[in-house]
Amino acid sequence: MKDCWLDCKDCFCDILLYMITFAGTIVLLITSYILLEGFHPLIIAGIFIIIIIVASSIVLFISNCRESPDNNA
Repeated sequence: MKDCWLDCKDCFCDILLYMITFAGTIVLLITSYILLEGFHPLIIAGIFIIIIIVASSIVLFISNCRESPDNNA
C-alpha cells in the first residue's frame, strides 16, 4: 500500500476512480428506476449517451494522469 501523502498524484487518480465507480453505480440505479417508471425512450437514450461521453472523457483523464511524468521529481 503506497503512502497517499508522499505519492499524491497517483493517489488522486485512485480516489477519482473510486468516486467515479461509486457515482456510476448510483447513476445506474437511478436509470433503472427511471426505466421502471416508464420515461420516454429518447430521454433514456440521451441519458445513456451523456453517461458514455462523460465516462470516456474521465477514463482518458485518468489514463493521462497515470502516464504523465512526475513533475515534482
